[in-house]
Amino acid sequence: MGFFSDLHRSIKDSWKDVHERFTNFDGKMALNAALGGGLGAHQFAWNASARQWDMIKQWILPDTRRDRETLTNSPTTPRTLIFGRARVAGQMTYAESGGDKNKFLHLVVTHTGHEVDGFEEVYLDDRLIATFGTNAVIEQYDGTQTEASAALIADSAEAARTYTYTGNTINGVARVGGLSDTANLFVGMTVAGEGVPAGTTVTAIGAAYVDLSVNATADGTAVQFTFTGTSPIWTDAHKLLGCAYSYVKFTYDDTLFPSGLPILKVVIRGAKVYDPRTGLTAWSDNSALCAGYYMALPEELGGMGCTEDEIDWDSIATAADICDEMVPKSATDPTLEKRYTCNGTLTLGGTPAMLLNSILSSMAGTPIYREGKWHIYAGAYYPVEPVTIDESWLNGGIQYSIGSNKNERVNTVRGQFLDPTDLWASKDFPVVHSAAYKAEDGGEELSMSMSLNFTTSITTAQRLARIAMERSRRGMRLNYPCNLKAFKIPAHAIVAVNNAQLGLSGATFRVAEWTFSATGGVGLQLRQEDAGIYEWDDDLTVSPTTPAPVVLPTPWTIAPPSGLAINETAITEPGQASRSQVVLSWTGNDATATRYVVQLDGIDYAAAISDTTFTFNNILPGTYTFGVIALNSSNGRSLPATLVHEVTTASLEIPAIALPVYGSGTLTAGTSTSVTSADCTASSAVVLQSTSSAFPPLDCYVSATGAGSFTITHLTAAGTETFDYVIFN
Repeated sequence: MGFFSDLHRSIKDSWKDVHERFTNFDGKMALNAALGGGLGAHQFAWNASARQWDMIKQWILPDTRRDRETLTNSPTTPRTLIFGRARVAGQMTYAESGGDKNKFLHLVVTHTGHEVDGFEEVYLDDRLIATFGTNAVIEQYDGTQTEASAALIADSAEAARTYTYTGNTINGVARVGGLSDTANLFVGMTVAGEGVPAGTTVTAIGAAYVDLSVNATADGTAVQFTFTGTSPIWTDAHKLLGCAYSYVKFTYDDTLFPSGLPILKVVIRGAKVYDPRTGLTAWSDNSALCAGYYMALPEELGGMGCTEDEIDWDSIATAADICDEMVPKSATDPTLEKRYTCNGTLTLGGTPAMLLNSILSSMAGTPIYREGKWHIYAGAYYPVEPVTIDESWLNGGIQYSIGSNKNERVNTVRGQFLDPTDLWASKDFPVVHSAAYKAEDGGEELSMSMSLNFTTSITTAQRLARIAMERSRRGMRLNYPCNLKAFKIPAHAIVAVNNAQLGLSGATFRVAEWTFSATGGVGLQLRQEDAGIYEWDDDLTVSPTTPAPVVLPTPWTIAPPSGLAINETAITEPGQASRSQVVLSWTGNDATATRYVVQLDGIDYAAAISDTTFTFNNILPGTYTFGVIALNSSNGRSLPATLVHEVTTASLEIPAIALPVYGSGTLTAGTSTSVTSADCTASSAVVLQSTSSAFPPLDCYVSATGAGSFTITHLTAAGTETFDYVIFN
């Protein structure tokens, strides 16, 4: 019966301790510190170069692929947030086997620690659960439930549990004491034992005793007590409030589950997010709204814990509009799609800065904290007339760099996105490359890699890659000390710079950092930026040309044999009776099949048959169902191919063996006597044994045998003999 009972034994002691843990969250202060900002006048935007980010991201970005594809079993697993639409596994919260020979497995998998909008496809090891029929029955809860699963409570108590301990009844007291172990007992169990009236139940449990519903009447001697009852391990207190989870009841079948317990994966429409444009809270895959949801999520649930007044909802509304803009997929595909979407999972096992930037990676976004509020900006050139800064704004000398160094420039971008058309696999998007930039870099390829774990469009992934490349090419930076004219220019704003000495006329820059100087001025850190960063250049468009995926054979899908045929003959050998011989033959239909199992009337008759024929010898006449099952190297079994056939050839019948016949008698000396026996024939052999002489041989012998009798002759002149005889036929 295999994996169900083994799995239950391995986890039953730990499932009760499963809980959600939140690590390393310091709310807004942690995010400010990580971004280099503060809560005072200092304003900052994340400006690490593309190549710097590429070098450090593997250390700080969560491994969302693991979270999506792996069924975990740990009491310290952090919660998971689901944004947009994603396929996820989850945390194994409960597992219990039961039924005859533990053929059932009751499994609870918690997918996320928040309410979700709904469930879509359900997979077991990449197979739709519908293909398992009644062997995998699922119930799902979206986080709005207020009660425990009634079906799971009933299933959890389906098997009677019986325990026997030695204890002492205490006369006149409703208690059994001296028990060695009471850990497996529960209130309500029926108790049987010497001195315990019928129908007695357990009312309370101690470390080495149990209290009974009626008084036990005995003298206190040690006797055996049997405790029997059913009690659900999963009770009405196990509600998983606020968590979306699935309950699956598996029925064991070695054909459907050849490799053991399958991994449950579910496509889920995730969090319901607040939209400041409408005032409604509903499901959306808008990247800006998902970022707002995370910032407003309470700290105890893993979010940043920002209050309503600490989030600039106007900036989120503007960013949401940019995300919802419909843009053509590419120059060769005019199909429209949203500019940015957020579809993926976020494991709350890192700092708020890391988690917020993971969400913002889906829209090339930037978080800014200023004026006591968080502002979110999407990856776009905001259509606002820039403020022009000239020499009259200066409050000191300008420091500048004219371009990015080699470690910051990029001319080639590779990376991965999630492909929902291929079981949500993480796949490479077409390389985004600029031949012109490579020529500027002396023909050397300067590349970076991106893991777009919240992007499910291959063309959106290319747009994000192109933005990263273009940002790396705008390398001019200005440290621009200004007078108080710059006081109202916020961080992340676009400004136009006119400076004759630097040869700048209307050059646009983004304010990367804003500081207030103690000498009465404002310091602006400016980074070169223009609308070309966000344009979808036809020269860089790469239409998806990925080949159709190779469909590999699966260990659970095996074509059954066909063409079953019977050849029945009678085999006669010299000196032996004839016997029946039935030769069963078939045709294999699956290249992965390595051997076959032959069945007779639905029961495995012979295994590990490498040929496509099998011989049955000495089958009695009658009608039989012959079957053949194909097996592969992973022990996957096909459905049986069957053939009903009537065997008419008589098989070898083993002749009856005549058993010896025993008897006794008395013979007078010098005479002959006839002994009657229906078992005697003319060819019988009769053996005599004296029972009166001290030492044989008996002084008499068998002188004749015939049908129904034999004759004994005594040679001695006097005396009598008693004897036993044995007749052999």
